[in-house]
Amino acid sequence: MKLIPVLLMIASLTSWLPKAQAIEPSQGKMLARLEMLISSHSFLEANDLLDQLTAANPGDVDVRIVAAKLYREMGMLARSRVEYQQLAMAYPTRVEPLIALSQMYLLYLDPRSALSNARKAVKLAPHNKDARIALVSALVAGSYLKEADEQLSILTRANAGDAEVHYVAYKLMMERGQLEQARHELENAIRIDPGNGQWLLDLSELCKLQHDYGEARACLERAINSDPNSLDKIDKMAILQEYCFHDYDEAKEQYKRILQIDPDSVSAIAGLDRCKAKENDIAAILKDQIRSGCAATWHWLWSAAH
Repeated sequence: MKLIPVLLMIASLTSWLPKAQAIEPSQGKMLARLEMLISSHSFLEANDLLDQLTAANPGDVDVRIVAAKLYREMGMLARSRVEYQQLAMAYPTRVEPLIALSQMYLLYLDPRSALSNARKAVKLAPHNKDARIALVSALVAGSYLKEADEQLSILTRANAGDAEVHYVAYKLMMERGQLEQARHELENAIRIDPGNGQWLLDLSELCKLQHDYGEARACLERAINSDPNSLDKIDKMAILQEYCFHDYDEAKEQYKRILQIDPDSVSAIAGLDRCKAKENDIAAILKDQIRSGCAATWHWLWSAAH
């Protein structure tokens, strides 16, 4: 009878063990978590999780692909490119490295290499949306506009209403100089994905080209609200205020905001100096106008009195 409590205790312990194992995250869940961390730019946590995955699964292709993506997002472009190149050679049936290489070669202003990798990706996975987008982007960059239009038609038929498809259509329209159509496509993309800061920047620049400065400012405000510490976005707002609205006080506030984040920003320091000089020029012009007006009035009064 004394054995019964012991057996019951052992049974309860063994029944608990599988539950403890069940809550351990699988590799798939860890990879999904890592992707989410990369998207949110939580790079320190992403690095820690990548170290765990690499230790548990050394040489695993899926882990290596996500690692290359992390390096790329962190700005370690050379390391990322080498990793993708090795993956493309070692795993010729995987489409992800080819798409990433095509995108990266566009950043390096190498449309020929971008196009080569995009064509391989589409041949390998004809129905892969990202591969087809990479191909259209590379064709646009290489000025193969007729083929880009054909590929975009295929892409649109298969992915109607997709934000990224609208965005690549915007790039094609911009390359053709069709600003109204380009703006329509870009606005559609932002309507579907309103939080994309880069697209808001692109729309702001397009509105500037069309002299729609109010909408350009509104787009920048939205972009800055989503990423308050982005020096690039704040700098664009400062330039817009300085050169388009001639609001030197507001432009100075934006340049000061940049200097709070980066005290050594040469462009912000130069912007402050320019705005101060322009304000002084305006003040000098106003003083001259007042002096001239007073002199003319005095001369008229003197002439009338005599």
